[in-house]
Amino acid sequence: MKILARFRFEEMVFLIFFSLILFLSISEGEIFLHLYGDRFTHAFSLVLMIVITIKLHFAMYSMEKLDWRQLGDSLQPVLRGSRDFLSLYMCLAMYSSMEPILALRPLADQWLIKADRFIFGTDPGLLLESWITPNVTKGMVFAYLALFFYLPLVFFTLLARERQKDLRIFVARLSLSLFLGYLGYFLVPAVGPMYSIPQVFTKSLWSNDQTVASRQVLEILVDLNRLPRDCFPSMHACLAVIPLLTAFTTMPLLFLFLLPGVILLLISTVYLRYHYAVDTMAGVLLAIFCFWAGPRLAARWNRLAGRDES
Repeated sequence: MKILARFRFEEMVFLIFFSLILFLSISEGEIFLHLYGDRFTHAFSLVLMIVITIKLHFAMYSMEKLDWRQLGDSLQPVLRGSRDFLSLYMCLAMYSSMEPILALRPLADQWLIKADRFIFGTDPGLLLESWITPNVTKGMVFAYLALFFYLPLVFFTLLARERQKDLRIFVARLSLSLFLGYLGYFLVPAVGPMYSIPQVFTKSLWSNDQTVASRQVLEILVDLNRLPRDCFPSMHACLAVIPLLTAFTTMPLLFLFLLPGVILLLISTVYLRYHYAVDTMAGVLLAIFCFWAGPRLAARWNRLAGRDES
C-alpha cells in the first residue's frame, strides 16, 4: 500500500486500465498493449514543451546570474502540470490497445439503432438531412474538430493561472471518463450509422469539392486514428462537456466562449453520422457523472493514501 500511496487517483485509474488490458492479453495469448499517441496527443505534448521552454527562458532572462534554486522554484508549477499532463496522456495513449480486443466482440449497432428509433421515431441522422448544405457540413466538420482545441485550452489556462487544485481535479475527471468510456466500448461495441445503416440516408454530406476537402480533413485528423468500434458512449461528446463544465465552475467567461461550440459539436456527432443520438446522450451523461464523481473519488483515494491534497 505504501507504494500505491505514491500514486495520484488519476494515475491509479491508468494502472487499473493497464492491468485489465494486460490480463486480457495474457488470457488471449496475445499482447494488446500499445502506447500510441495520435495527432492530438502529439500536439498536446508539443504545446506543453513550448510552455516549459518559454517559462524557462523568462525565468533565466530575469536573473542577474544563474540561480538553480530560483530557477527550480519558478518552474515548479509547470513541472507539476507536466505530471498532470502525463497522467492524461497515458490514458489517451492506451486507446489504441482496445482495437484487437474490440475486434473479438459482437457488434451492438442494432440495439443502438432500435434505441434511437424508439426515442425519436426514426433515425436522428435522417431528421438532420434537411439541414444539409455544403456550408453547414463544413461548419459541422469544424465544430467536430474543435474538441482538439477545447481540452488543451482549459488545461493550459488552468496551468497558466496556477490553479493547481482545479487542474488536478480536471485531469481526474477526464481520466475517469476515459476509463469508463473505454469500458463502454468493450460492453457495447458499435461502428456507428455511417457504416451500419448507410442505405437509410437519402442525401450525401459530401456533394461537392468543398465538402470533399472537409471529408479529407476528417480522414486525416480523426478517421486514421479511430478505433472501428468506438461509438458508445460518444467520448467526443464526453470530452467536450467536461471542459465546458470545468469552465462553468472555474472560469465563467471561458464557459460562455465554449458553450456555443460545444452545443454544435454535440449536434455534429449525429449530423456527420459518426454516432447514434443515444451515443451522444450517453457521452453527455457520462461527462456529468465523472464531473461529479471524479473529485469525490480522488478525495477518497487521497484519504486512503494518507495524502493531503488541499
